Amino acid sequence: MSRLNETFLRHAGVTDVITFDYGSQPGLHGEIFICLEEALSQARRFRTSWQSELARYVIHGLLHLTGYDDRRPGDRHRMKLEEDRLLRQLGRRCAIPELARPASPAGGGVRNRASQSSSLSLRKHPRGLKLAP
Repeated sequence: MSRLNETFLRHAGVTDVITFDYGSQPGLHGEIFICLEEALSQARRFRTSWQSELARYVIHGLLHLTGYDDRRPGDRHRMKLEEDRLLRQLGRRCAIPELARPASPAGGGVRNRASQSSSLSLRKHPRGLKLAP
């Protein structure tokens, strides 16, 4: 992940998620690279589960593929709000309470989650991404 980050983004060191957008056509076209080690580390730091961190990274990458940018503070804030909203929506749809709770700066503690499988798709919507059964 460090090599990808340094080679393609010219940023030193490791990062949690990198998205390559190949979206010259309609729809989502790209690759999302996720660093599991960072998910484990950040989960400890924010006192959440690594699964919750992974879900956040996937959503973050998908937001990049739909045009969100996080280089400037205002854009980063807008993207974070949408990330949190989609994470809560995913948590409610899949009965994963730790995702449905609002994010808190201190984290929310590690919570057990119910095991339930569900089929969801992410659709591009004029007002952002939307989860659909």
